[in-house]
Amino acid sequence: MLFTVGEAAAAVGGTLRGVDPATPVTGVVIDSRATGPGDLFVALAGQNVDGHLFARDAAAKGAACVLVDPRRLPPGGDLPRIEVEQPLTALGRLAAWYRKGFQVPTIGVTGSVGKTTTKEMIAAVLGRRGPVLKSFGNYNNEIGVPLSTFAWRPEHRAAVFELAMRARGDIKLLTDIVQPTMGVITKIGPTHLEVLGSMEAIAAAKAELIDALPESGVAVLNADDPLVAAMAGQAPGRVVLYGTGAEAEVRGQDPRPDGRFAFTFQLTTPAGSGRVRVPSPGAHLMTNALAAAAVGWVMGLSVEETAKGLAAYQPAGPRLEIITLPGLTILDDSYNAAPVSVKASLGALAQAAGSGRAIAVLGDMLELGSLAQEGHAEVGRAAAGTADYLFCYGPLMAHAAAAAREAGMPGENVRHYQDKERLTADLLGLLRPGDTLLVKGSRSMDMGSIVTALRRDWRSR
Repeated sequence: MLFTVGEAAAAVGGTLRGVDPATPVTGVVIDSRATGPGDLFVALAGQNVDGHLFARDAAAKGAACVLVDPRRLPPGGDLPRIEVEQPLTALGRLAAWYRKGFQVPTIGVTGSVGKTTTKEMIAAVLGRRGPVLKSFGNYNNEIGVPLSTFAWRPEHRAAVFELAMRARGDIKLLTDIVQPTMGVITKIGPTHLEVLGSMEAIAAAKAELIDALPESGVAVLNADDPLVAAMAGQAPGRVVLYGTGAEAEVRGQDPRPDGRFAFTFQLTTPAGSGRVRVPSPGAHLMTNALAAAAVGWVMGLSVEETAKGLAAYQPAGPRLEIITLPGLTILDDSYNAAPVSVKASLGALAQAAGSGRAIAVLGDMLELGSLAQEGHAEVGRAAAGTADYLFCYGPLMAHAAAAAREAGMPGENVRHYQDKERLTADLLGLLRPGDTLLVKGSRSMDMGSIVTALRRDWRSR
C-alpha cells in the first residue's frame, strides 16, 4: 500500500466522495487501460484525449478511487472519487507529499543534452551500494516525474530523477515535487532557443535546479561549460566540479576507443584514480560518466566501485542504443537531437563502423530559433568528415545536405528527403552487410519509425 484514499484527498486538498477514506491505494495511473485493482486513476485532460471520459472504465477495472475535476465528468452513476479543480496540479502535490516520506539522497539531473544518459550512469554507479530509484525512461516532465515518484519504496538507498523543461518555471515545478538534495547540470545548448531566446535564458531556466537545493545540498556542475560552471556562484551549499581541466575535482583524461562499442578513460577523484571502461561508443560520453563519478564520490564510493558501476551502464533506448541485426549494426539515437549531440553521435558512428561503411540518417533538429540554419549546416559539415553516406529528412536538413556537399562529401552520397517512406526504401536498397548506421533527429520527427522499418525489412544478403 502506498497510502489511503483519505490521505490522498488530504494531501491534494480534495473532496472525497463515494469511498471509505481507509481504502488502500496500491498504485497511481493515468491510463485507464493500465488500471488494476487498488489503483488511483488520475483523469488528465490532454490536447487530444480527456481522461475524464475513461474514469468509469477505470472504476470498473477495480480502481480504488479516481481523481477528477467533477465539472468534466460525463453524466452517469456515482464514482468513488477525489474531486479537485486541477487534476494535473493535484498529481504533483500528491507526489510531493509522498516523497516527503523518504529521507535518502535524491539527485536531480538537468541540462540541454545528456540528461537521460547521466541519470542512467548515476543509477548504475550508486547501484553498487544498494537499490536506486530512477525516473522511468523519458518520464521527465510534470506528468512523468510524479508517476516515477510513486515507485519509491523503503528499500531504495538513493533516488535520481531526470528533470526537463521548455520554459522558465518548469524545473522549479519539478524540484518542488522531488525535493533534490543534489543537483547535476550537464551542458547548456541551443535546445529550446526558439522558446527562451538566448543561451543565457536557457542556463537561467536550468539553474532553477541549483536554486532548489538546501544549504546542506550539493551542486555538481560541468566545469567545461562556462554557463554551467558559472552557476557555482548561486549554489546555496557545496559545489563539486567535474570535467577535463585542473579546476575540476573529478577529472577525466585520455579517452580511448576500446573496440567498436566501448571506450576507456582515466578517472581522477580526491579519493584516487583508475582506468574506467564505459560500454558505449563515443568518447563524448566521458562527460556524463564524470558527472556520475562525481555523484559517486560525494556519496563515498571508491574509484573501484565507480568503475564497476560505469561498466554496468546500459543506455535507456533509444539513446545511442546498439541494435545488432544479421550483418547490420544500428545506433538508434532517435530520441532527440541538437547540434552538439548530433556531432557527438557522429563520432560514435565513426568508431562503431570500424572498417565498414558509416551511414548517417538524420532528421530535423527543432526549436533552434535563429540558429536553425547554421546548426543544421554545422551538422552537415561534421557528417562529411565522419560518415560515408548522409540521408537527410525534413526541410531544415536541406541545409545539412548542402553543407555536407560543400565540405567534400560526394554529391551522390548525400540524399535529402521530405518523404520518410521513400528515404527508408532507398536506404534499404543501399545497405549491405558490414554497414553501420546512425539514426537521429528531434523527437517529433519520429526517426524511430525508420529503425522499426529496418528491423522489419532488413534481410542480410
